Amino acid sequence: MLRRRVAVAVTAVLLCCLVQATPATADNYCSGSWCTTSGQDLTLDNIFWAGGPEIFRVGTATTYSTNPGALWHRWENTDGSWSPWQSLGGEIHDGWCGNRNKDGRLEIFVKARGGDVNHIWQLKPAGSWSGWASLGGLIASGNGVWCSTSGNGELGIAVYGPDNMWHYKWQTSPGGGWTGWQ
Repeated sequence: MLRRRVAVAVTAVLLCCLVQATPATADNYCSGSWCTTSGQDLTLDNIFWAGGPEIFRVGTATTYSTNPGALWHRWENTDGSWSPWQSLGGEIHDGWCGNRNKDGRLEIFVKARGGDVNHIWQLKPAGSWSGWASLGGLIASGNGVWCSTSGNGELGIAVYGPDNMWHYKWQTSPGGGWTGWQ
């Protein structure tokens, strides 16, 4: 089972980054279900916001910045209007990604100031957000976090460490706790 999960995580990372034809760095974030280059918003269709998207950016409410910047988001309201940008805080360095838990809650993973992985998640679908929490690990300079989802709905993350090795971590069950780093 462990080998299958690692293989799924490795495959997801490689497929995403091969499609991009470049590694995920501070200027090219690769995240399994969505990828971007710096200076762009990331959009997740959040089915619990009446089918409307939720948009994320790093920087401020009016500017983009990736080294460092806070995480901001806004969403489409049911009447088609957009909410104002709201800060989710954090201090994001180099790279970040996001994905949807099996129950519909969104979760964002970032490289934090100390080079470790921090994450923030919705407490319920289309609901308020948790505070930031560390998942540990250590990410090499100029690299970010990669996201994937298993066939069972568990989220997985991968990072390239300063030891020039890939390291992986995934949920023990959809929406559940996390394994140690592999």
